[in-house]
Amino acid sequence: MGDTWTPLRGIISLKRMSDVTSTYRSIIAAELQRLHDENSAKQREEAARREAQRDRTRSLVRLMQLDTRDEAKIALHAENAALYNQRAAILEQICLLQDRYQAEKKRLPSIPDKKERHEILQRAKAVRDRGVMALRHHLTQLEASAPPVVRPGSSSYAGNVSRAATPAAIVSLPDLMVYRQSRRSERVSATEYKQLMDQIRAVKLERQTMLDPYVANLKLARLWDRLHDTARCLENYESACQVMTEKELARIPPEMLEEVLEKQRLRRRAALHFLFSRALQRKQREEAADLLSKFIELALPEDRLKDVAYVDRNTSKTRRLRVLMRSRLPFGIPTASAT
Repeated sequence: MGDTWTPLRGIISLKRMSDVTSTYRSIIAAELQRLHDENSAKQREEAARREAQRDRTRSLVRLMQLDTRDEAKIALHAENAALYNQRAAILEQICLLQDRYQAEKKRLPSIPDKKERHEILQRAKAVRDRGVMALRHHLTQLEASAPPVVRPGSSSYAGNVSRAATPAAIVSLPDLMVYRQSRRSERVSATEYKQLMDQIRAVKLERQTMLDPYVANLKLARLWDRLHDTARCLENYESACQVMTEKELARIPPEMLEEVLEKQRLRRRAALHFLFSRALQRKQREEAADLLSKFIELALPEDRLKDVAYVDRNTSKTRRLRVLMRSRLPFGIPTASAT
């Protein structure tokens, strides 16, 4: 009987040892998993810390790379703002004198004596002329003393005075009233028509390979305008105001993206300038004010004051538009009320 129990006790002992070994293995596996999870968490924290440190380093490098040109831009912007405010205040005073004269003139029919009416009108006119003459003289002196508005650090910083009077991307425009009914014959010669249609077909083919396809719309608009096709001309100018989609931007090589975006800004400003001028010529003042607001929003920050002064100078006879324009100016551009 004793010989029978001996193997049984051995089997039981082996089973117990196996259970203990399995338990130890489970404990060791759990501990290893815990250590692995802790190590992974520490690695993620370290990676996040290094990324945050790199971001801080990049920010410091950017700050260190700032030079005196930025200070010059700030100073130039402040100077331009002050000059524009002074100029706007003078123009408002001139308008006020004109309004007073017109109000006095409208009051005259109520005076029965013709001689008295004439004397009152002459006195009012003399007061207006003296005030306007003095204000215009002051305005001339102010504009003569104003430096050219150019970006510090640019190649034109030292000399290009003409750019100070003309918004970026609009070359040598005498005024904004550029859209007029064409005085030339509406008929286009057969030779010219064929040449223009060949150019239109070439631009449409070129569009397929352009990084910015809406540049083609700007070219097409000008060609259709030469053919006196107003509908297609306006359709393409409106298309030229559009912004490229994310899908279109994704096709642009990274090293060319900045250049393409700058050309997009100039392209949109050129199209908006035409549409604004046309709306102004057709006395569509609400639409003109909306287009003008978009036109100025697309200007570089250091050019916006110049654009506003440029437009203000060329819309001085359209007071309602000037009021609409100022009510829709982009945030950050000072008006006469800011002084």
